[in-house]
Amino acid sequence: MKKLNVVVTAYNRPKYLYITLDSIFRNKRIDEVDISVYIDGGGDRQEEVIRETSNFNISKLYINYKNIGILNSVMNSIRDSFYCGDYDEVFFLEDDHIIRKDTIDKILNTDFDGFFLSMSSCNGGKNVDYRPKGNVIKRSNFDILDEWIVGKKYTGLQRPNTDQALTEHPYNYDGVFYAFIKYNGFLSEFIDDYYVATFGIKGINSQNITEEEKVIHERFFYGDKSRWLDNVVSVLSEQPDEHNGVNIDLWPGGGFNYQ
Repeated sequence: MKKLNVVVTAYNRPKYLYITLDSIFRNKRIDEVDISVYIDGGGDRQEEVIRETSNFNISKLYINYKNIGILNSVMNSIRDSFYCGDYDEVFFLEDDHIIRKDTIDKILNTDFDGFFLSMSSCNGGKNVDYRPKGNVIKRSNFDILDEWIVGKKYTGLQRPNTDQALTEHPYNYDGVFYAFIKYNGFLSEFIDDYYVATFGIKGINSQNITEEEKVIHERFFYGDKSRWLDNVVSVLSEQPDEHNGVNIDLWPGGGFNYQ
């Protein structure tokens, strides 16, 4: 059986991280994989983020006390898994992702030959695309990606679906990974159903959130911690027009069949 490490990158959102980890540890074959959490620094709630991990049987916990950004956090989490561990594959997530209870079982039973295996699309098959919502990468593929990113070969390439160019220090990693797939001619492989969903409210860490956004946020975290994941699943089951214009990063909106 393949050896899998599930890694979660987190920054300054302790409650969000709790929900993500709760969804992971409800998986049917959780005892057959390792779970690693990478916490980026610079946020005023870092100690709270660290405390939330104590609620779960984490295999490895990595803490940066300086902010290195999401691209470096994601790359370090995968790099450490392969270069310091003996994993065959890494399934990488962020702290506003939830996964179905059968996700780990699906990954362990799936052989793929695309560059990434996307767990957040029901397209099936392969495509010159990248979806930043829960991906698996093999050890044999990572060396190519790592060399390309360390060399900053993405600098100046066009961001997906925009007329903007990627800078040397990009804000996020999804545009960089998409550019890697597109400009190197690789194919991502897409799973046959939605196994991953995101629930982050954009800008929730700022002071400029709307009353509607606050309502959704309060719905997420209503009641005891044991209810939070179910609250998020309930919101995800609704259609986007039911959210009153809230700029919520729901994927797939109204299409996630949590089981």
